[in-house]
Amino acid sequence: PGGTLRVDLGETLLCYRMQPVIRAFRERAPQVRLVIRSRNCVRIAVNVRTGACDLGVGYDMDWNREALEVEPLGSYPIVLLAAPGFPEPDFTTPGQRKAASLVTDEPDSIFRRRLEEYLRQRDIRLDATLELWSIETIKRCVMSGLGFTYLPRFAAAEELADGRLRELEAPISGVPAPALCAWRKGRWVTPA
Repeated sequence: PGGTLRVDLGETLLCYRMQPVIRAFRERAPQVRLVIRSRNCVRIAVNVRTGACDLGVGYDMDWNREALEVEPLGSYPIVLLAAPGFPEPDFTTPGQRKAASLVTDEPDSIFRRRLEEYLRQRDIRLDATLELWSIETIKRCVMSGLGFTYLPRFAAAEELADGRLRELEAPISGVPAPALCAWRKGRWVTPA
């Protein structure tokens, strides 16, 4: 096959899961011009529906299945993470004001939305939110003690294994997020 294939991917999936898939695709279809963009999951669904990309890979955020063909790609546990010396690990008791900062990504992130809703339901308020746009930057800030985060376990597997990060216990930690591959219904599917 030839032509162009435009793929929008969620950052954690792109950074930690998709390199072998991309490599295999390039080996099988060297004539295809592959355009890959890192996007948040809300934007991915919009781009697939509008035709701004041919294929979207991200986490399920109530994507409109009436307009999309969807292929499940697995489900990944999302966990609360902090540096080993994090002082306040209680994210279970309701009605707290915590002297802690959430280190997270942009507002439309599935991880951020899910965690902020959990904190609202339990009336747990934080001192600050550090809004960053890179998963690696988020992890480094958390490892340096600037706060805690909520990410897929696979995105921090190395740091968990060597003790630079630890998983915090809470009902929300370990809840899986399903990943999907989607394309627009009724759209001509290119050979690429």
